Amino acid sequence: MKKPPKELDDATLQAFYYYLLLNGGTPPVESQRHLDLLTAAATDAARVLAEHGYPRCRLKRWEMVLLFGGEMTLEAHARRLALLAQVGRFAHQPGMLAKAAKLRAEFGEDAWLHSEITRVLQAVPFARLAFDRDNLDFSLAFIGVLFIFLLGADDADQRLLFAWFKQATDALQDIPHYKTRDEQVRSLVWVLFRFADAAKASGLVQALLAEYGETWCREYSA
Repeated sequence: MKKPPKELDDATLQAFYYYLLLNGGTPPVESQRHLDLLTAAATDAARVLAEHGYPRCRLKRWEMVLLFGGEMTLEAHARRLALLAQVGRFAHQPGMLAKAAKLRAEFGEDAWLHSEITRVLQAVPFARLAFDRDNLDFSLAFIGVLFIFLLGADDADQRLLFAWFKQATDALQDIPHYKTRDEQVRSLVWVLFRFADAAKASGLVQALLAEYGETWCREYSA
């Protein structure tokens, strides 16, 4: 259930939103009153996310920042939810790549939404995208957000994304009995290169090739 029952008092409605957010819900709202209560609930849920992480709060850090870290208006909230709904529809990367033109027209050319994704990249370190542990791979939904960002990215945007990515991957360490640092980074490079190439983000494509080489960028390695 994403919408609250009718005629709840403010305290009960705020509590409803709070527990919905803790469980990973992203509720729509239809009035300023509801938006104000949702925003207050998000402040409390964000505190739980920061202090305790998963599973106490199942909303990812980047989702929390995207939804509640910028201007809070009904129109802005609805547009952010539309973005999350779109990227949540994809079941695999090829399906996402096949919809490049649609994504560009509906989201990639939206300057306001582009600035919102930029805000997330500037606020959330790569390794803290998810919960309270290093993020070792891209979730499909977040790949979708990055793809939409790249579909509208100029040279400065591409430099920002490359710097964001490199700072985090440089800090990764070997995970004993699982993956070396290079194995982790290589899989991430391949994903980012694949979507940068599809988005015709030539600056990022060249930066990835120069930093990581043809093999890592073009050849998949599990």
